[in-house]
Amino acid sequence: MVKARRRPQDCQNGAGWKISAVPEAAQKGRVPVVKLSKQSAEFGIVVRDEAVMLGYYRDVMQLPYKGTRPVPGGVLHRFGLGETGLKLMVPDTAPAAANLVGDVQESTGIRYWTIWVEDLDDAVGSCVAGGGRAVRPIAQADQGIRYAVVADPEGNLAEFVEQRDR
Repeated sequence: MVKARRRPQDCQNGAGWKISAVPEAAQKGRVPVVKLSKQSAEFGIVVRDEAVMLGYYRDVMQLPYKGTRPVPGGVLHRFGLGETGLKLMVPDTAPAAANLVGDVQESTGIRYWTIWVEDLDDAVGSCVAGGGRAVRPIAQADQGIRYAVVADPEGNLAEFVEQRDR
């Protein structure tokens, strides 16, 4: 296992995240390659069982359903998630490979997404009762933050985070 080394130019922001300082001189003259046209992101999950997954995200998690549309090779269901969007892509033919099952650190790649919630206990309890699986139970982090990781019925991981008053 490789351990992260703290460098002198690393610091922590107010939320406790480690950030690396980039010298101002290195930023001069840089042109952003990715120029955002929208101040949010959307992400997609490819699913096998349309009915189960649609029910989980729409009825259990109660994400606002934004509709469906055909796309090359399948159908896309869209959900609102604050300023962000979640898409479930249902391919015409189920993929041969399945999602890796396990906790966040058990494989590389995009392993989880994070949702900030008002009531962590309710969110985790509802998801587990509705077919999800608690992968990492509710834990206390620093600065009044509590979190848990839940797998949806196909094993996709969502981290639920709650900020409590200190």
